[in-house]
Amino acid sequence: MDANVSGETLTIDPLATAFNPGTARARSGGILELEDGDYINGTYTVGDNSTIELSGATFNNVHLAGDSGDGVIANNVVDLSSNTTATDLELSAQINFSSFRSLTLAGDFTNNGAINLNGSAKVVVSDAVDQTFELNGTGTIVLTNSASSVQGPNGQTLILGAGQDISGLGGVGRNFINLVNDAGAPDRNFLNEGHSTSRDTFYEIAIPLALLNISRAQLENDGIGVMIGVGSESAMDSIPHDETTLDADGVEVWNSSFEWGDTDSFTTNFARIGAAK
Repeated sequence: MDANVSGETLTIDPLATAFNPGTARARSGGILELEDGDYINGTYTVGDNSTIELSGATFNNVHLAGDSGDGVIANNVVDLSSNTTATDLELSAQINFSSFRSLTLAGDFTNNGAINLNGSAKVVVSDAVDQTFELNGTGTIVLTNSASSVQGPNGQTLILGAGQDISGLGGVGRNFINLVNDAGAPDRNFLNEGHSTSRDTFYEIAIPLALLNISRAQLENDGIGVMIGVGSESAMDSIPHDETTLDADGVEVWNSSFEWGDTDSFTTNFARIGAAK
């Protein structure tokens, strides 16, 4: 299927399902409109100066792709019920959602494109299996309005994978979902990059059991919990790591981090020495 007439629309309007083992595309300025239905498998590609319009489409194991240029996939229909739902979606195109529209994501999602949320548009993440949804890929979600949002059912957890970015203004979470930001997390093998272990430094802290008022038998039978905090008035990091040590952005006028003097509330479990609990 090929919407290849400039300024004109090729409409796919299935009774219930549209099974696509190949590729459907909009190119040469054409418009491919996907009406209400369940679109299963395959690739839908938008070319330069062309558009794929979504009017209540539901995707399952589909790749929404962009050839090049300024082609766009959009959900701008007037019908407020015409939102988009996708399970196991791969995105490598630019997709725009206008106000009052939503993109509900389930299953696996790889975003190597851009999702632009305009007005009160929103992305809703939902995982019925373990209540955890991960955004993978190297793409972006851009919120362009204070009413734009990324959210989900109450109690879900959204993991923002390394290479994934959410930017702009609006709301992330909306007090419904938990957030884990892995974006930008280190993913390097320094040994493979030539790091010399001869330059490594290790520190050992030795505390006599007598100072802790415990015996070796108590340590072996009951164990103790340990956390090490490093900093001045406030910890700049801890072992085990707790995000509370990195939650104060910015610096003082003399270039000292606000984290040096903030109040930290630790929630990470202590490391165990001796018997585990």
